[in-house]
Amino acid sequence: MQLVNLEKNGSGPFLKPLGNGTGNQAFQVVGFPAQVAFSLMSMGNMSPKFEENEGEAKRNRQSLFGLIGLNSQQQIWLLPEHKTKLLGVSQEQSGTTQRCEGVLTQSPSLPLTILPADAFPVIVTDSGGSFLLLFNGSIWSADCGVVRSVIEQTQFAVVHSIEPKMMKVLVGPGICPYCYVSKVHGQFRRKGSWKPCVTKDDHIDLGRFLVNDLIQEGIPEEQIYSVDFCTGHSRSEAGESLFPSDLRSRRTGEKDGRFAIIASL
Repeated sequence: MQLVNLEKNGSGPFLKPLGNGTGNQAFQVVGFPAQVAFSLMSMGNMSPKFEENEGEAKRNRQSLFGLIGLNSQQQIWLLPEHKTKLLGVSQEQSGTTQRCEGVLTQSPSLPLTILPADAFPVIVTDSGGSFLLLFNGSIWSADCGVVRSVIEQTQFAVVHSIEPKMMKVLVGPGICPYCYVSKVHGQFRRKGSWKPCVTKDDHIDLGRFLVNDLIQEGIPEEQIYSVDFCTGHSRSEAGESLFPSDLRSRRTGEKDGRFAIIASL
């Protein structure tokens, strides 16, 4: 697994800061076969569920789309169910919301969007950008086997034969094991499948679990890239939180919200 950060490292992807003159508001992933960008807390909350003023979240999402030159009216918005359901989408579904764990497309310029809490967004494509898969890597979907399910379905769904060894994957941003503290974790720690991803001080490494499953499905580890940020504790140079975090808000009492990640061919 290779880390994706602010400095270019060989031929792998790196992060490019985006803003509108008021500072860094988002990052674009440069050097990955698909177009990917994600917002920061400084750009505001992206979810209608947590907005203070009606329409605020929509305007924030439109601003993010504007920074990367995509049309927010065409987006397909993924609302996860924390299971393994994958849906194929095309331009016919543009502007819709899909309740599932992942969406798969071969349509160019069709933005796929998800608003993570602390789970890991996972983006899969190939070097030619012939398909795009976006799925939600939560602890519940991971435990249900979401990686195996969506990778197998993708192999059969694309027009040409695609093998896992041809896939390139971007994982994150998501929460690190030391910020990932929840009452539900006890039921996972006791399972044998999770033991390799439980730290010595009893924290669950969700990101590592997802990467291990991707490797198990035949995707070479050197073709898996992980965004080197934690939604729970990563901060800007000014000391401000980079992302809204559901778990952090529950712990500290701060206002909750969501950031957005967009992927497009």
